[in-house]
Amino acid sequence: MIKLILFFFLICSTIFSEMKFDSVYKFEKNFTYTLILPKNFNPEKKYHLALGLHGLFGDGSKLLTPFSYYTKFSNMILVCPDGNIADPERKSVKWGYDRSEVYLLELVEHLREKFNLEKEILLFGFSQGANQGLNTALSQPQIFPYFVAISGGYTSLTDKQFSNSKKINLFFLTGDTGEGEIYTKLEVDKRISELSKYSDKIERKTYIGLRHEINFEESYDMINWFYKKINKENPLIEDYYPYFLNSKESFLKGKFLKSIEDSKKVLNLNPNFSPSILNIAKSHFFSNDFSAFKKMLLEALISYSENLYFNDIELIQFFDSLKKTDSDFLNTLKFNPFLINILNEKKIHHKFKAEIHFYLAEVYYAEKNIPKAEFHFLKSYQNFIKLKIRTDLVETKLIYISNFLKDLE
Repeated sequence: MIKLILFFFLICSTIFSEMKFDSVYKFEKNFTYTLILPKNFNPEKKYHLALGLHGLFGDGSKLLTPFSYYTKFSNMILVCPDGNIADPERKSVKWGYDRSEVYLLELVEHLREKFNLEKEILLFGFSQGANQGLNTALSQPQIFPYFVAISGGYTSLTDKQFSNSKKINLFFLTGDTGEGEIYTKLEVDKRISELSKYSDKIERKTYIGLRHEINFEESYDMINWFYKKINKENPLIEDYYPYFLNSKESFLKGKFLKSIEDSKKVLNLNPNFSPSILNIAKSHFFSNDFSAFKKMLLEALISYSENLYFNDIELIQFFDSLKKTDSDFLNTLKFNPFLINILNEKKIHHKFKAEIHFYLAEVYYAEKNIPKAEFHFLKSYQNFIKLKIRTDLVETKLIYISNFLKDLE
C-alpha cells in the first residue's frame, strides 16, 4: 500500500527548459544565433529550415533543447537567433516586431546562402517570440506560410495581417496551468477566435498541466504538424519517442518490466535522455529490485546534472514522495546512508544535492534528531541559494529552512 501511494505521486510530465547540447554558436554578418545540424548532415542534400524565436529573458541557445531532438532526427536545420533589440532591464535581448522583421528576413536570406534549403520554412516562437513570429508571418506570408505559436501569439495585428491569415497555416499551443500561462491561454483563445473569421487553416492544442514552458510533446506535435502540412512523411531517423510513450504507459499500468524494456530502447537511441533513466530507476523500485533501483537512481542524478535542459520536477517529486513511505522500509534499504554517500559524487549538480540534503533534514527532523536535521537543512540552504533561477517550490523550501533555523536560535 505504501508503495502504491508513492506511485501516484510520481505521475507528471517531463519538460525541457535549457540547452547546451551539441549546439554551434554563430556570430556573423550582424546575426547571432545557435544552430543544430541534422544527424548525418550532407551539404549536398536539401534540408528544411526550422527557425525558432525565444521568449523574454532568453536567447537562441535556451530554445534549442525541446526541438533539437526531433529536428536532428527529421533532416531539419534548426536555427534559433538571439533577438536584435537590446533589453538592459533584463540584461538580455528581445524582439521588436517591425524592427525585428527585417532582421529575420535578412537572416533567412543569409542562411539560404550558407545551406541548401527547401522552399518551405517552419517558423515558430515561444512567448514573446511567438508574438514576434505571428506578427512577422502575417506580414510576410510568402516567406513564412507555416507558423507555430507556443504560449504566445496575441500581439496587436493590422487589418492587412488579419487578411493575410488565410494565406498561412497556423498552429497554436499552450498549457493551462499557472497564473502566467492561464492568462496566455485566454489571450491566445481570443486571438484564435478573431483569426478564425478570416481563415480556416488554424489548429489549436492545449496541454493539461503544462505551465509557461515548452515540453517535448509540443515539439514532437509541431514537427509532425509541419510535415503533414507540406504533404510529406516525417523522415524521423531513430525515433525513440514512441518507445518513451510506451514506457510511460507501461509504468502507469504497473507493467514495470515492460517499462524498463522500452526505456532501454530509448537509451539505445539517445543515451542522454534522462527521463528514461529515471523511469528505469522507478520501475526497479516498484518491482522490488532495490539494488538496481539505487544504481539507476544514481545514474539518473548524474544524467540530469549533465543535461540541465531537462526539467527536474519528476526527480524532485520522487524525493518529496519518498518522505511519505514507511521509515522502517527505507531503513531496510539503507537509503539514508546511500544518499549521504552519493552527496560526495562530484558529478551531481548542487540543485540535486540541495534536494537530497532537504530530504535528509526532514527525515532526521521526523526522528527528532535535531543536530543532524539542522546540519542538512543548512547544507540544503547553501546549495539552494547557488541557483540562478529558483522555482516557487525552491523559494518555499528556502523560507521553510530559514524559519527552522531561526527557531533554533
